Amino acid sequence: MASSGCGLRPRRSAWWVGILPLALAVLALGCASHRTGDLRFPDVPVIDLAAGAVEILPGTGVLDSPVLSADGNRLAVQVEVYEDPLLPYEIYSLGVAEKDDSGTWRPVEIVRKGVYRRFLGHMEMPVQPSFDETGERIVLTQIEFDSVLRIPWRPSVRSWVERIPWKGGTPEPLVEYWDWAMKPTELLQHARVSPDGRWLTFYTRVHEHTQGVYLLDLRTGQHYRLSDRHDKHPTWSPDGRRIYFHTTFGGKRHRFDFFARGIERSILGFFELDFADGELVRWHRRLLDDADDRFIYHKHPTEVAGTGLLFFHGRLDPDGNMKLMVRLAEPGSDVFVVRPRWNEKAVKAAKHPCSSHQVADLVFIAKPKGEKDYRLMMALTDEALKLIAGLVGGDASGVGRLLPSRVAPEGPSTMSPIDVDAR
Repeated sequence: MASSGCGLRPRRSAWWVGILPLALAVLALGCASHRTGDLRFPDVPVIDLAAGAVEILPGTGVLDSPVLSADGNRLAVQVEVYEDPLLPYEIYSLGVAEKDDSGTWRPVEIVRKGVYRRFLGHMEMPVQPSFDETGERIVLTQIEFDSVLRIPWRPSVRSWVERIPWKGGTPEPLVEYWDWAMKPTELLQHARVSPDGRWLTFYTRVHEHTQGVYLLDLRTGQHYRLSDRHDKHPTWSPDGRRIYFHTTFGGKRHRFDFFARGIERSILGFFELDFADGELVRWHRRLLDDADDRFIYHKHPTEVAGTGLLFFHGRLDPDGNMKLMVRLAEPGSDVFVVRPRWNEKAVKAAKHPCSSHQVADLVFIAKPKGEKDYRLMMALTDEALKLIAGLVGGDASGVGRLLPSRVAPEGPSTMSPIDVDAR
Protein backbone atom coordinates (compact mmCIF):
# COMPACT_ATOMS: atom_id res chain seq x y z
CA MET A 1 0.00 0.00 0.00
CA ALA A 2 1.18 3.49 -0.71
CA SER A 3 1.78 5.69 2.28
CA SER A 4 -0.34 8.76 2.73
CA GLY A 5 1.82 10.89 4.92
CA CYS A 6 3.89 9.76 7.90
CA GLY A 7 2.06 6.50 8.31
CA LEU A 8 -1.46 7.86 8.44
CA ARG A 9 -3.40 6.13 5.68
CA PRO A 10 -6.98 7.29 5.95
CA ARG A 11 -9.89 5.60 4.24
CA ARG A 12 -13.42 6.89 4.45
CA SER A 13 -16.52 4.72 4.89
CA ALA A 14 -14.32 1.72 5.59
CA TRP A 15 -17.33 -0.52 6.33
CA TRP A 16 -18.10 -0.98 2.66
CA VAL A 17 -14.57 -1.91 1.62
CA GLY A 18 -14.57 -5.34 0.02
CA ILE A 19 -18.25 -5.31 -1.00
CA LEU A 20 -18.19 -2.65 -3.70
CA PRO A 21 -19.82 -3.73 -6.96
CA LEU A 22 -17.37 -4.47 -9.71
CA ALA A 23 -18.80 -1.71 -11.87
CA LEU A 24 -18.06 0.93 -9.22
CA ALA A 25 -14.51 -0.34 -8.89
CA VAL A 26 -14.01 0.01 -12.63
CA LEU A 27 -15.47 3.52 -12.52
CA ALA A 28 -13.17 4.50 -9.68
CA LEU A 29 -10.16 3.22 -11.60
CA GLY A 30 -11.10 5.25 -14.62
CA CYS A 31 -11.79 8.45 -12.69
CA ALA A 32 -8.54 8.22 -10.75
CA SER A 33 -6.37 7.50 -13.77
CA HIS A 34 -3.44 9.81 -14.37
CA ARG A 35 -3.91 12.62 -16.85
CA THR A 36 -0.41 13.73 -17.73
CA GLY A 37 -0.74 14.98 -21.28
CA ASP A 38 -0.23 18.66 -20.39
CA LEU A 39 2.65 18.17 -17.96
CA ARG A 40 6.38 18.31 -18.60
CA PHE A 41 8.69 15.78 -16.93
CA PRO A 42 12.02 17.57 -16.50
CA ASP A 43 15.30 15.69 -16.18
CA VAL A 44 16.71 15.68 -12.64
CA PRO A 45 20.44 15.10 -12.19
CA VAL A 46 21.48 12.11 -10.05
CA ILE A 47 24.22 12.05 -7.41
CA ASP A 48 25.23 8.39 -7.65
CA LEU A 49 27.34 7.52 -4.61
CA ALA A 50 29.76 4.61 -4.58
CA ALA A 51 28.63 3.81 -1.03
CA GLY A 52 27.18 6.35 1.37
CA ALA A 53 24.43 4.49 3.27
CA VAL A 54 24.57 2.31 6.38
CA GLU A 55 21.81 0.29 8.03
CA ILE A 56 21.26 1.39 11.63
CA LEU A 57 18.24 -0.65 12.79
CA PRO A 58 18.29 -4.10 11.18
CA GLY A 59 15.30 -6.42 11.26
CA THR A 60 12.83 -3.97 12.76
CA GLY A 61 9.77 -4.53 10.55
CA VAL A 62 7.64 -2.18 8.44
CA LEU A 63 8.61 1.35 9.45
CA ASP A 64 7.22 4.86 9.09
CA SER A 65 7.83 8.41 10.34
CA PRO A 66 11.32 8.30 11.92
CA VAL A 67 12.47 11.28 13.98
CA LEU A 68 15.72 12.12 15.78
CA SER A 69 16.31 13.94 19.05
CA ALA A 70 18.14 17.29 18.94
CA ASP A 71 21.55 15.70 19.64
CA GLY A 72 20.94 12.81 17.24
CA ASN A 73 21.37 10.12 19.90
CA ARG A 74 17.75 8.99 20.18
CA LEU A 75 15.25 7.91 17.56
CA ALA A 76 11.49 7.36 17.57
CA VAL A 77 9.63 5.53 14.81
CA GLN A 78 6.28 4.00 13.94
CA VAL A 79 6.39 0.20 13.65
CA GLU A 80 3.49 -1.50 11.88
CA VAL A 81 1.92 -4.26 13.97
CA TYR A 82 -1.34 -5.03 12.15
CA GLU A 83 -2.88 -4.51 8.73
CA ASP A 84 -6.41 -5.44 7.68
CA PRO A 85 -8.05 -4.35 4.38
CA LEU A 86 -11.31 -3.63 6.23
CA LEU A 87 -9.71 -1.20 8.67
CA PRO A 88 -9.50 2.56 8.10
CA TYR A 89 -5.80 2.56 9.06
CA GLU A 90 -2.87 0.24 9.45
CA ILE A 91 -2.15 -0.20 13.15
CA TYR A 92 1.17 1.16 14.39
CA SER A 93 3.05 1.04 17.67
CA LEU A 94 5.60 3.57 18.89
CA GLY A 95 9.19 2.35 19.01
CA VAL A 96 12.29 4.10 20.35
CA ALA A 97 16.02 3.41 20.06
CA GLU A 98 19.17 4.95 21.53
CA LYS A 99 22.87 4.93 20.68
CA ASP A 100 25.21 3.18 23.07
CA ASP A 101 28.63 4.51 24.12
CA SER A 102 30.20 3.21 20.92
CA GLY A 103 27.69 5.05 18.74
CA THR A 104 25.84 1.85 17.75
CA TRP A 105 22.07 1.92 17.78
CA ARG A 106 20.41 -0.46 20.22
CA PRO A 107 17.37 -2.46 18.98
CA VAL A 108 14.00 -0.73 18.87
CA GLU A 109 11.96 -0.95 22.05
CA ILE A 110 8.16 -0.67 21.80
CA VAL A 111 6.96 1.85 24.40
CA ARG A 112 3.32 2.20 23.35
CA LYS A 113 1.39 -0.43 21.45
CA GLY A 114 -1.31 0.05 18.87
CA VAL A 115 -4.55 -1.71 19.82
CA TYR A 116 -7.26 -3.28 17.66
CA ARG A 117 -10.34 -4.92 19.13
CA ARG A 118 -11.85 -6.77 16.19
CA PHE A 119 -15.26 -7.53 17.75
CA LEU A 120 -15.94 -3.87 18.54
CA GLY A 121 -14.04 -2.50 15.58
CA HIS A 122 -12.09 -0.24 17.96
CA MET A 123 -8.57 0.93 17.19
CA GLU A 124 -6.04 3.02 19.13
CA MET A 125 -2.56 3.96 18.00
CA PRO A 126 0.21 6.54 18.42
CA VAL A 127 1.48 8.15 15.21
CA GLN A 128 3.92 10.77 13.95
CA PRO A 129 6.23 11.03 16.98
CA SER A 130 8.76 13.79 17.58
CA PHE A 131 11.09 14.74 20.43
CA ASP A 132 10.91 17.90 22.50
CA GLU A 133 13.97 20.13 22.83
CA THR A 134 15.46 18.02 25.66
CA GLY A 135 15.09 14.62 24.01
CA GLU A 136 13.50 13.35 27.23
CA ARG A 137 9.89 13.54 26.02
CA ILE A 138 8.06 12.55 22.86
CA VAL A 139 5.22 14.54 21.31
CA LEU A 140 2.80 12.48 19.22
CA THR A 141 -0.72 12.23 17.84
CA GLN A 142 -2.97 9.65 19.48
CA ILE A 143 -5.82 8.36 17.31
CA GLU A 144 -8.91 6.33 18.23
CA PHE A 145 -11.37 4.93 15.71
CA ASP A 146 -14.62 2.97 16.04
CA SER A 147 -15.62 1.16 12.84
CA VAL A 148 -18.42 -1.08 14.18
CA LEU A 149 -19.84 0.12 17.50
CA ARG A 150 -21.12 3.67 16.99
CA ILE A 151 -22.24 5.80 19.94
CA PRO A 152 -24.29 8.86 18.89
CA TRP A 153 -22.59 11.33 21.23
CA ARG A 154 -19.09 9.92 20.59
CA PRO A 155 -17.30 10.73 17.30
CA SER A 156 -16.14 7.67 15.41
CA VAL A 157 -12.69 9.22 14.81
CA ARG A 158 -10.84 11.15 17.50
CA SER A 159 -7.31 12.52 17.67
CA TRP A 160 -5.30 14.72 19.98
CA VAL A 161 -1.67 15.74 20.53
CA GLU A 162 0.05 14.69 23.74
CA ARG A 163 3.49 14.53 25.32
CA ILE A 164 4.93 11.47 27.09
CA PRO A 165 8.31 10.48 28.61
CA TRP A 166 10.48 9.06 25.85
CA LYS A 167 10.44 5.55 27.33
CA GLY A 168 6.67 5.73 27.87
CA GLY A 169 4.60 6.94 30.81
CA THR A 170 1.71 9.18 31.78
CA PRO A 171 0.64 11.42 28.87
CA GLU A 172 0.20 15.18 29.05
CA PRO A 173 -2.43 16.57 26.60
CA LEU A 174 -1.20 19.48 24.48
CA VAL A 175 -3.80 20.03 21.74
CA GLU A 176 -7.41 18.81 21.58
CA TYR A 177 -9.91 19.66 18.87
CA TRP A 178 -12.45 21.42 21.13
CA ASP A 179 -9.83 23.97 22.19
CA TRP A 180 -9.44 25.04 18.56
CA ALA A 181 -13.11 25.13 17.43
CA MET A 182 -12.56 22.10 15.20
CA LYS A 183 -14.87 19.22 14.38
CA PRO A 184 -14.31 16.02 16.39
CA THR A 185 -13.33 14.17 13.22
CA GLU A 186 -10.50 16.58 12.39
CA LEU A 187 -7.08 14.92 12.48
CA LEU A 188 -4.32 16.82 14.32
CA GLN A 189 -1.14 15.71 12.60
CA HIS A 190 2.65 15.95 12.54
CA ALA A 191 3.17 17.92 15.77
CA ARG A 192 6.72 19.29 16.09
CA VAL A 193 8.33 21.22 18.96
CA SER A 194 10.65 24.12 18.08
CA PRO A 195 14.39 23.82 18.82
CA ASP A 196 14.03 26.18 21.81
CA GLY A 197 11.06 24.23 23.19
CA ARG A 198 8.61 27.12 23.22
CA TRP A 199 6.52 26.55 20.10
CA LEU A 200 4.50 23.64 18.75
CA THR A 201 3.42 23.37 15.12
CA PHE A 202 1.01 20.88 13.54
CA TYR A 203 -1.38 20.67 10.61
CA THR A 204 -4.92 19.53 9.78
CA ARG A 205 -6.41 18.51 6.44
CA VAL A 206 -9.77 16.73 6.79
CA HIS A 207 -12.10 19.76 6.74
CA GLU A 208 -11.46 22.67 4.39
CA HIS A 209 -12.60 25.36 6.85
CA THR A 210 -9.95 24.29 9.36
CA GLN A 211 -7.20 22.86 7.12
CA GLY A 212 -3.71 24.32 7.27
CA VAL A 213 -0.67 24.73 9.52
CA TYR A 214 -0.99 25.98 13.09
CA LEU A 215 1.44 27.33 15.68
CA LEU A 216 0.97 27.16 19.47
CA ASP A 217 2.95 29.08 22.09
CA LEU A 218 3.46 26.43 24.79
CA ARG A 219 4.13 29.11 27.43
CA THR A 220 1.14 31.36 26.92
CA GLY A 221 -1.35 29.18 25.03
CA GLN A 222 -1.60 31.80 22.25
CA HIS A 223 -2.11 30.11 18.90
CA TYR A 224 -1.94 31.14 15.25
CA ARG A 225 -3.19 29.71 12.00
CA LEU A 226 -0.25 30.13 9.64
CA SER A 227 -2.13 29.03 6.52
CA ASP A 228 -5.58 27.90 5.38
CA ARG A 229 -4.31 25.86 2.43
CA HIS A 230 -3.48 22.21 1.87
CA ASP A 231 -0.06 22.63 3.55
CA LYS A 232 1.22 19.52 5.31
CA HIS A 233 3.98 18.07 7.50
CA PRO A 234 5.48 21.20 9.11
CA THR A 235 9.09 20.72 10.24
CA TRP A 236 11.36 23.20 12.03
CA SER A 237 14.65 24.48 10.70
CA PRO A 238 17.57 23.95 13.12
CA ASP A 239 17.69 27.67 13.98
CA GLY A 240 13.94 27.92 14.67
CA ARG A 241 13.40 30.70 12.13
CA ARG A 242 11.57 28.62 9.55
CA ILE A 243 8.88 25.97 9.42
CA TYR A 244 9.21 23.88 6.26
CA PHE A 245 6.19 22.15 4.71
CA HIS A 246 4.90 20.74 1.47
CA THR A 247 1.68 21.83 -0.21
CA THR A 248 -0.34 19.60 -2.52
CA PHE A 249 -2.74 20.25 -5.36
CA GLY A 250 -4.55 18.01 -7.82
CA GLY A 251 -5.05 14.30 -7.34
CA LYS A 252 -6.99 12.67 -4.54
CA ARG A 253 -7.64 14.38 -1.23
CA HIS A 254 -8.23 10.96 0.31
CA ARG A 255 -8.09 7.30 -0.74
CA PHE A 256 -11.70 7.06 -1.93
CA ASP A 257 -11.84 10.35 -3.80
CA PHE A 258 -13.04 8.79 -7.07
CA PHE A 259 -13.20 12.07 -8.95
CA ALA A 260 -9.58 13.12 -8.59
CA ARG A 261 -8.61 16.41 -10.19
CA GLY A 262 -5.72 15.29 -12.37
CA ILE A 263 -2.58 13.84 -10.83
CA GLU A 264 -1.26 14.93 -7.47
CA ARG A 265 1.62 17.36 -7.41
CA SER A 266 3.45 18.72 -4.40
CA ILE A 267 5.76 21.69 -3.82
CA LEU A 268 8.04 22.49 -0.88
CA GLY A 269 7.81 25.76 1.00
CA PHE A 270 8.46 27.39 4.35
CA PHE A 271 7.02 29.92 6.76
CA GLU A 272 9.60 32.54 7.62
CA LEU A 273 8.96 33.67 11.19
CA ASP A 274 9.78 37.11 12.58
CA PHE A 275 10.28 37.36 16.35
CA ALA A 276 10.77 40.34 18.66
CA ASP A 277 11.58 39.87 22.36
CA GLY A 278 10.77 36.19 21.92
CA GLU A 279 7.26 36.92 20.62
CA LEU A 280 6.02 36.11 17.14
CA VAL A 281 5.42 39.35 15.24
CA ARG A 282 4.67 38.21 11.69
CA TRP A 283 5.24 35.41 9.23
CA HIS A 284 5.53 34.95 5.50
CA ARG A 285 4.69 31.89 3.41
CA ARG A 286 7.12 31.14 0.58
CA LEU A 287 7.27 28.32 -1.96
CA LEU A 288 10.53 26.94 -3.34
CA ASP A 289 9.12 26.40 -6.84
CA ASP A 290 6.39 27.74 -9.10
CA ALA A 291 3.29 25.72 -9.85
CA ASP A 292 3.92 25.72 -13.61
CA ASP A 293 3.38 22.96 -16.15
CA ARG A 294 6.02 20.62 -14.69
CA PHE A 295 5.31 17.41 -12.86
CA ILE A 296 6.74 18.04 -9.40
CA TYR A 297 6.27 15.80 -6.39
CA HIS A 298 8.41 16.85 -3.42
CA LYS A 299 7.42 15.99 0.17
CA HIS A 300 8.65 15.70 3.77
CA PRO A 301 11.47 18.28 3.86
CA THR A 302 14.16 18.33 6.56
CA GLU A 303 17.09 20.73 6.81
CA VAL A 304 20.45 19.26 7.82
CA ALA A 305 22.00 21.44 10.52
CA GLY A 306 24.89 23.67 9.50
CA THR A 307 24.86 22.69 5.81
CA GLY A 308 22.03 24.63 4.16
CA LEU A 309 20.89 21.35 2.57
CA LEU A 310 17.22 20.45 2.39
CA PHE A 311 16.55 16.73 1.97
CA PHE A 312 13.12 15.33 1.04
CA HIS A 313 11.54 12.48 -0.82
CA GLY A 314 9.88 12.74 -4.20
CA ARG A 315 8.93 11.09 -7.45
CA LEU A 316 10.10 11.65 -11.01
CA ASP A 317 6.81 10.36 -12.44
CA PRO A 318 3.38 9.66 -10.89
CA ASP A 319 3.89 5.89 -10.65
CA GLY A 320 7.59 5.87 -9.81
CA ASN A 321 9.40 4.87 -6.63
CA MET A 322 10.03 7.39 -3.90
CA LYS A 323 13.50 8.91 -4.32
CA LEU A 324 15.79 10.58 -1.80
CA MET A 325 16.31 14.14 -3.07
CA VAL A 326 18.26 17.22 -2.01
CA ARG A 327 18.53 20.93 -2.80
CA LEU A 328 19.63 24.12 -1.12
CA ALA A 329 16.99 25.46 1.25
CA GLU A 330 16.21 28.48 -0.93
CA PRO A 331 13.60 29.24 -3.62
CA GLY A 332 14.60 28.33 -7.15
CA SER A 333 17.52 26.08 -6.14
CA ASP A 334 18.41 23.06 -8.26
CA VAL A 335 17.05 19.63 -7.29
CA PHE A 336 19.14 16.45 -7.26
CA VAL A 337 18.30 12.79 -6.77
CA VAL A 338 20.61 11.10 -4.26
CA ARG A 339 21.29 7.44 -4.95
CA PRO A 340 23.51 5.96 -2.25
CA ARG A 341 24.66 2.36 -2.26
CA TRP A 342 24.34 -0.19 0.51
CA ASN A 343 25.98 -3.62 0.42
CA GLU A 344 27.06 -2.82 -3.14
CA LYS A 345 23.43 -2.26 -4.20
CA ALA A 346 21.86 1.06 -5.14
CA VAL A 347 19.16 2.36 -2.80
CA LYS A 348 16.47 3.09 -5.38
CA ALA A 349 13.47 3.68 -3.08
CA ALA A 350 13.63 5.89 0.01
CA LYS A 351 11.27 8.07 2.01
CA HIS A 352 10.80 10.17 5.15
CA PRO A 353 14.28 11.64 5.65
CA CYS A 354 14.86 13.24 9.05
CA SER A 355 17.71 15.02 10.79
CA SER A 356 18.54 16.40 14.22
CA HIS A 357 18.83 20.07 15.20
CA GLN A 358 22.40 19.99 16.52
CA VAL A 359 24.16 17.43 14.32
CA ALA A 360 24.63 17.31 10.55
CA ASP A 361 23.09 13.89 10.04
CA LEU A 362 20.41 12.27 7.92
CA VAL A 363 18.29 9.17 8.55
CA PHE A 364 15.73 7.74 6.14
CA ILE A 365 13.69 4.61 5.44
CA ALA A 366 14.62 2.46 2.46
CA LYS A 367 12.93 -0.35 0.59
CA PRO A 368 15.24 -3.23 -0.38
CA LYS A 369 15.19 -4.39 -3.97
CA GLY A 370 12.45 -6.97 -4.46
CA GLU A 371 10.57 -5.97 -1.28
CA LYS A 372 7.16 -4.29 -1.21
CA ASP A 373 7.62 -2.65 2.20
CA TYR A 374 9.97 -0.08 3.67
CA ARG A 375 11.94 -2.07 6.26
CA LEU A 376 15.45 -0.61 6.39
CA MET A 377 16.35 2.32 8.64
CA MET A 378 19.40 3.85 7.04
CA ALA A 379 21.73 6.83 7.52
CA LEU A 380 24.01 8.71 5.18
CA THR A 381 27.67 8.65 6.17
CA ASP A 382 29.57 11.84 6.97
CA GLU A 383 31.63 11.33 3.81
CA ALA A 384 28.46 11.15 1.72
CA LEU A 385 27.03 14.32 3.30
CA LYS A 386 30.27 16.22 2.65
CA LEU A 387 30.32 15.09 -0.97
CA ILE A 388 26.67 16.05 -1.48
CA ALA A 389 27.22 19.46 0.13
CA GLY A 390 30.13 20.11 -2.21
CA LEU A 391 28.16 19.13 -5.32
CA VAL A 392 24.95 20.97 -4.40
CA GLY A 393 26.61 24.10 -3.02
CA GLY A 394 26.03 23.60 0.71
CA ASP A 395 28.41 24.01 3.64
CA ALA A 396 30.32 20.83 4.49
CA SER A 397 32.29 22.31 7.41
CA GLY A 398 29.65 21.39 10.01
CA VAL A 399 29.45 17.71 9.09
CA GLY A 400 30.73 15.45 11.85
CA ARG A 401 30.62 17.94 14.72
CA LEU A 402 28.06 18.91 17.35
CA LEU A 403 26.55 22.34 16.80
CA PRO A 404 25.48 24.54 19.73
CA SER A 405 21.94 24.12 21.03
CA ARG A 406 19.52 26.77 19.90
CA VAL A 407 17.99 29.52 21.98
CA ALA A 408 14.83 31.49 21.28
CA PRO A 409 15.29 33.38 17.97
CA GLU A 410 15.50 37.13 18.26
CA GLY A 411 15.63 40.11 15.97
CA PRO A 412 14.17 40.78 12.53
CA SER A 413 14.46 38.47 9.57
CA THR A 414 14.32 39.38 5.89
CA MET A 415 10.62 39.67 5.29
CA SER A 416 8.32 40.56 2.41
CA PRO A 417 5.78 43.39 2.22
CA ILE A 418 2.98 40.79 2.17
CA ASP A 419 3.86 39.31 5.55
CA VAL A 420 1.05 38.38 7.92
CA ASP A 421 1.07 40.43 11.11
CA ALA A 422 0.63 38.17 14.13
CA ARG A 423 -0.86 41.01 16.16
